[in-house]
Amino acid sequence: MVAIAALAAILGNVIRVFVVIYLAYKTRMQHPWVSDHLAFGWWLFGGVILVLLLVDVLFSRRAADTTPAPRQAAVAPVVQECQRTSAYRIVVAVFAAVLVVSGPVVANLVELRNGPGLPHTALFPAGIDGWTGPVATTDSWTPQYHGAIVEKQAYYKDGAAVLLYVGRYAQQQQGSELISDINSIAQAPQWQLPDSRVSPKSVAGLTVLERRMLSQQRQERIVWYWYRVAGVATSNRYLAKLLQVYGLLLNKTDASLVAVAVDVDTTERQARQQLRDFIDTNRPFL
Repeated sequence: MVAIAALAAILGNVIRVFVVIYLAYKTRMQHPWVSDHLAFGWWLFGGVILVLLLVDVLFSRRAADTTPAPRQAAVAPVVQECQRTSAYRIVVAVFAAVLVVSGPVVANLVELRNGPGLPHTALFPAGIDGWTGPVATTDSWTPQYHGAIVEKQAYYKDGAAVLLYVGRYAQQQQGSELISDINSIAQAPQWQLPDSRVSPKSVAGLTVLERRMLSQQRQERIVWYWYRVAGVATSNRYLAKLLQVYGLLLNKTDASLVAVAVDVDTTERQARQQLRDFIDTNRPFL
């Protein structure tokens, strides 16, 4: 029964996602379930629960039909009346009611406690060890992270320019999340991702993700990026989601995308060395 329930949960979510995307495609995003897909999810959830209850009843009946009849006892068992009083039943009912309402109450308290986030200005580190900056830049590259408070500065060393981007979420919600498939490290059409490769790199005790980008003028650029959720840096999307739950429990709802990028003027190896040097120098501040 547990295996069937687990399979039903996965299958139900697949059906929910497929139906919403299909309706969005067929109606040009006009179907009410596109914007209110949670309501459809609850209806589907109710249907899955009903099916699971029916399956459980069938399993119980089958088990009862195949259970051998017990041998006749030599001595008839002593039948005793149930000693549970009405007070016992009241306590059980009250306890069950508390369990039922505790979930929505806790969720509401968490939402009220977090509240709307306050405007935030990222503190960019001052240039050290040969790096000069931060300097305001009008570069066209800006990762497309919906709902993020975006700030970007440039740093220079030995003629090379490194861009530091910070996209911060004071509070995440549906459609405005750090980890989401609608986000992208490159903003089209100014910048394109020529391939889907994501290469992990280890630098200064930190694992970062690497993507290659191309501008409309065919300028190649390498970007290294990672996530910071509830004060913890990670490049793993799944761990970032778990850290989001951890942050809710500790009232640490702050989450950010940190990215550094550099143009490939000579070789990719030299460009990566410039990124590594910048992160090594400024790691305590990133």
